[in-house]
Amino acid sequence: LRACLEPEALRQSAPHLDRELLETMLQRVLAAQDSPHCSLEAIEQIEEDLHQRCLAGLQNRKIAALIRQGQSPMIISRIFYRLLGIGADPAMLAEHRLILELLLHGAFDAAALNLREHLQRARQRMLQRLKVLSVLPEQPLPGYLHKIS
Repeated sequence: LRACLEPEALRQSAPHLDRELLETMLQRVLAAQDSPHCSLEAIEQIEEDLHQRCLAGLQNRKIAALIRQGQSPMIISRIFYRLLGIGADPAMLAEHRLILELLLHGAFDAAALNLREHLQRARQRMLQRLKVLSVLPEQPLPGYLHKIS
């Protein structure tokens, strides 16, 4: 759903995005790429920049709400960060960087196309991460809980 809606939302919102804001977003991505350990807050800000702030100019409120609701897969990245200490995905950062650079150059159609491809690749990465989570050992239950199945 996101790969269908977000690129068109970006195409509609992109001409109205503030250049200074885009440059700030790009600087955050560049800083994350240069950092050996990117904080969870920085990762979430980078995701919010592209997937929320860049799409904020969308006039159709129903589609905007659908896009927001469809962003729950980002929770998986948060789980990986907290449980396994796995930081920002270099591929995700490179994809965000490319999209922001295209927006800064006024290549809105190319940015939208790259956003679609980014979302498709992100879906594949998410599925791979879920496979990893499925083989992690089960955490011990606190003493006041008892497993029944």
